[in-house]
Amino acid sequence: MKPCVIIPVYNHGETMESTLEKLAGYSLHTFVVDDGSGNRTKEILRRLDADSDVEFELITLAENQGKGAAVQAGFRRASEQGYTHAVQVDADGQHDLGDLGVLLDEAWKNPVALISGNPQFDESAPASRVYGRWITTFWVWVETLSLSIPDAMCGFRVYPLEPCMRLLDSRKISSRMEFDIEIAVRLYWRDVPFVAVPTRVIYPDKGTSHFRVLQDNWRITRMHTILFFGMLLRSPVLIMRKLGVRKRHWSKLEERGGTLGMKILFAGYKLFGRGVFRVMLFPVMSYFFLTSASARRASRQYLDRVQATREKVAGEPAKRLNSFRHFLQFGESILDKTAQWAGVRSKENIRYISPEIYEEIINSERGGVFIGSHLGNLEALRAFGGLKQGLTVNALVFTRHSLKFMRFLEEANPQAVENIIQVDTLGPESVIRMQSKIAAREWIAMVGDRTSVAHAGRSVTCDFLGHPAQFAEGPFILASLLDCPVYFLFCLKKDRKYEVYLEKLADKLELPRATRKQDLERVIRRYAALLEEHCLAFPYQWYNFFDFWQEPHTE
Repeated sequence: MKPCVIIPVYNHGETMESTLEKLAGYSLHTFVVDDGSGNRTKEILRRLDADSDVEFELITLAENQGKGAAVQAGFRRASEQGYTHAVQVDADGQHDLGDLGVLLDEAWKNPVALISGNPQFDESAPASRVYGRWITTFWVWVETLSLSIPDAMCGFRVYPLEPCMRLLDSRKISSRMEFDIEIAVRLYWRDVPFVAVPTRVIYPDKGTSHFRVLQDNWRITRMHTILFFGMLLRSPVLIMRKLGVRKRHWSKLEERGGTLGMKILFAGYKLFGRGVFRVMLFPVMSYFFLTSASARRASRQYLDRVQATREKVAGEPAKRLNSFRHFLQFGESILDKTAQWAGVRSKENIRYISPEIYEEIINSERGGVFIGSHLGNLEALRAFGGLKQGLTVNALVFTRHSLKFMRFLEEANPQAVENIIQVDTLGPESVIRMQSKIAAREWIAMVGDRTSVAHAGRSVTCDFLGHPAQFAEGPFILASLLDCPVYFLFCLKKDRKYEVYLEKLADKLELPRATRKQDLERVIRRYAALLEEHCLAFPYQWYNFFDFWQEPHTE
């Protein structure tokens, strides 16, 4: 935990010296954001910057944009400099900064939570302000379907920066007085805990307030209207959370559908060709799209993050990606897997981007490990290698989630399921079995883009599509135990052909105990970067239809 302080300032020059002096004992790096103040305040800030005992970094906005915009500018600067938490302090002297230590203590105990002051007013508080806060509090309780936020207007807070930056990168947040309310509600929607700490609030004599009664009340009313309808869309999730039903790890999700539909679709493909198959596929995938709310949300989350990353790289707006097309592409990938194993598709449908690496693999005197993903279609290479070139690839899979599909595939071609190793039964005897297969020039294919079934917390956090995500250590540790060559493998569809991307990771992946943590992080981050690169190029071909960015302990 590395906290800092952010103070938004708009013509609060007279109170800034006192505010900074009260912060001196905490030894926290402070960002003062001048939100287009007048000359008097600018002069005071320049003098304090030069002479004050409290060091601070001055961020200047060219024109007044609002309190929310100033705080967000501070968030971005703090995040860029590696701070994990930001203490928001108003510059008008209302907050009792003697309570800052209590808020920081709570942040240490609850580092993922938003820690907020819960104002305790004295006789200096205008009655209109107190009553107005109660009205807002009522609507916040409605918008969250919870009483967890006793006061959403307090500007004395400790924010966890990671979820705040994810939120700010994904949508526009209010830039003015209503910012404190909106960000609290939207973080709550994203399952960020809220901890309230009682704190004394005073209204100083001749205090400066920039609250505009008509304009700001209108903006707050408009914001509550938007949040209310946002609550209606999220109400099933909020209600389930209230009932104690949490997001489930991917391994807790059940396989959907049956084998009869797969058989009918595949028969249509063999009899009438791909054009008729696509017509038949449309109503099937429409049904799953309409009835799979969690998968639909996961698809939208993933595609939005692909789009945001593309825009960041290109520096210009990118075309919006379509979730239904994502589902359709998944349906076609199932057909391709089946058709490849049944021998319907020929070797001309496979192209190697690095043919020399593939030749090295074919001519190797022993086997090795492929680390792939749920991006594209590993089965295309597995089927082609097994049926056409004598390359035996054993798939390491969690079969409980594909029993129906595996049964259907076995009926289409028994060879398809001959070389399957179940992850849920993986133990020392399975490792020995894999070592014997590698010695016999066979290969092991596993995926690295799902956290462990049994040990979801054994993972490395990597930046993936602009947000931190968990990648399992297990596949890489297993690859090192097998003492063999290791390759990254991606098999992606382009212009009706599959392109195979291969990259050699090591002749032997060594993870010595002394540097294991650092070596694992290096290798897994390389894998995550490659996965992101291919997701950006082939966004509709990543088939992880669950919240990939959830915390590893989440059930």
